[in-house]
Amino acid sequence: MSVRTEQMVWRPRVVVEKWDADQVDALLRLGREQDGPGFLPVAAAFHRFGIRPVETAQDEGNLVTTAGLARAASLLIAGGGQALSVGAVRIGVGNGSGTAAATDTDLSAASGSTNRWFQPASSITAVNDIITVVATFPTGNANFQWNEWGFDIGTPTVSAGSTVAAVLFNHKTGTGGALGTKTSAQAWAFTTTADLG
Repeated sequence: MSVRTEQMVWRPRVVVEKWDADQVDALLRLGREQDGPGFLPVAAAFHRFGIRPVETAQDEGNLVTTAGLARAASLLIAGGGQALSVGAVRIGVGNGSGTAAATDTDLSAASGSTNRWFQPASSITAVNDIITVVATFPTGNANFQWNEWGFDIGTPTVSAGSTVAAVLFNHKTGTGGALGTKTSAQAWAFTTTADLG
């Protein structure tokens, strides 16, 4: 008699949507006309106004760090800790290279440098076994080659910055700017979709 076993897996896929300076300007004009002066260019707004990205990049896979697994286990048994939620999660990108390891507690790019950036998540959803985390990197931030990524979990309410907030939940490194090189004229939306089944 065979026994069926089930395993939880972590299969993330990343899509980075890229809008150029003209598109950012057009969105800001449309947004101010409709939503007032506080309008910010985020991925949902580009989509709402039908402004398609000029380019997209995709990547697959990354590992959950030891600290990330510990956090997940703690949450499963109601042992405490901050869950993945808007206000507590940021997506971090950097130009570091090398090999990601389960023991990583930070991105590979030098801490506090201009070659790393953590942007607060604008939305987090969970539908069945699919978790989706989205952050939009505005024109002024994260302007370097994107070789690595991961997200951290801090104490609400986190803010954008160049240092890791608390727990680096996951990490992927690569070389050659797999996701591209962002410039100050561009706004990029980073969407991570992770299949747990």
